[in-house]
Amino acid sequence: MSFHEGYAPLPESLGIAGGPERATEIIALASGKESRNLARAHARRRYEIGGVIASLDEAADLIAFFEARRGRWQGFRFRDPADGASCPPSHTPGPLDQSLGEGDGAARIFVLHKAYGDYRRPIVKPVAGSVRVAIDGVETGAFALDATRGVVTF
Repeated sequence: MSFHEGYAPLPESLGIAGGPERATEIIALASGKESRNLARAHARRRYEIGGVIASLDEAADLIAFFEARRGRWQGFRFRDPADGASCPPSHTPGPLDQSLGEGDGAARIFVLHKAYGDYRRPIVKPVAGSVRVAIDGVETGAFALDATRGVVTF
């Protein structure tokens, strides 16, 4: 799959509609009970961005970006205004918002994720320079971030 690391030229707006979509199959059994199957481990995210365009120039920029990606052939980065941070939208992200895991003194590589109760969604394309981490509750800058895979290395 081809992927472009840049962001679509969208104005900051809450006019974007969409979010996570789950593929769940519900099968009615002869007994009257149901069997449910989760087709994918993680939700796909789908958005409608038409409501955020305020001018013809913004529309032209978006069309140019979309055409340069050959339509849907090439993926690109998109920041969900409702779920684009490690904390609630009204808060400021901090190094203690999400747990990377328990260190054992030997492990140096941790995969970023966001927790929703007991479900953890992998974060594979974090914004470079935006990730903050802490060790034993103290923020540290002694790490490297692979911003294309969402991996932190101490």
